[in-house]
Amino acid sequence: IMNKRAINEKIVEEWQDKANERKTVIFCSTIVHAQDVCDEFRRKNIRTEIGRILKNLKYNIFWKSSDNAKISFIDDYNQYADTMSNSKIWISTPAPFGDISARIFEVLSSGCVALVPTVPEQFYDILKPDINCVEFDYDLSDFKEKVDLILSNSGFRKNIGSYFSQHQADEYSWPGRAKKLISILEGI
Repeated sequence: IMNKRAINEKIVEEWQDKANERKTVIFCSTIVHAQDVCDEFRRKNIRTEIGRILKNLKYNIFWKSSDNAKISFIDDYNQYADTMSNSKIWISTPAPFGDISARIFEVLSSGCVALVPTVPEQFYDILKPDINCVEFDYDLSDFKEKVDLILSNSGFRKNIGSYFSQHQADEYSWPGRAKKLISILEGI
């Protein structure tokens, strides 16, 4: 009963509001519940921690991050597309509810490298670590190393950045997705 996404989100929100400067013990109903609460803390905090790491790197960084739709709304799509296509890395973290944003298709098509937290198994057909994206651990222990690898190795970066448009773009275009859906429906 206790291990519900909405409850776990509320636990993290209350901790952020009232206790984020203190060590805290959170009692959970099961081991799975404890893991799910830990995962929720990771989801809520990953962008902040990435921002802290990036501030200390020597690279030229454009940083715009928000879970607030009003702040992260795109005003100029041409500027957005230009920024993405001229970037070497685009960090794409899951939405607060844990899903991968549809924006990942824009990133994968742009030619820059999608740097993503550990890819959930259900997304392996789209995100292929070290083939069309680079993944980092949720605890960020290898994040700086992955950024350095992408930025220091232009061949690696170009291979990964171009893979989607060369091998997967047709399959994941709107017509390609429609064909796949029709195929699934015909099989029912």
